[in-house]
Amino acid sequence: MVELASGELITFLDDNDEHLPGKIGKQVRSIGDFNAVFCSFKYLGPAYKKGELKFENFLYIHKKFGVLVHVNAWMMRKYFFLRIGGFDERLDFEEDWEFGVRVFKNGRVKYVQDRWVECEC
Repeated sequence: MVELASGELITFLDDNDEHLPGKIGKQVRSIGDFNAVFCSFKYLGPAYKKGELKFENFLYIHKKFGVLVHVNAWMMRKYFFLRIGGFDERLDFEEDWEFGVRVFKNGRVKYVQDRWVECEC
């Protein structure tokens, strides 16, 4: 129910994961004029060393490293999330991968090279 959120920025957290101290503040300070920003949750490989990532980089990174931006690593502008249609709830699996594809295709995305999410992946 992101539509009901009163803030400008949103982030996500699965019930079996946790944000580490500093994640939200660092992402708020880093988002600037980007639509979305994400952080590490495990080793992501050298392809994420750039600041802004384009859709083509995302596809290369995913194909080469099998990397998916974990849902808990995202912070984005509420209007952007709603504009791209949020998560596709019709999908039974890989909805987070499909969501990531739409984020990278439709917005300006920044990577913050810090690890602030502990996941039971």
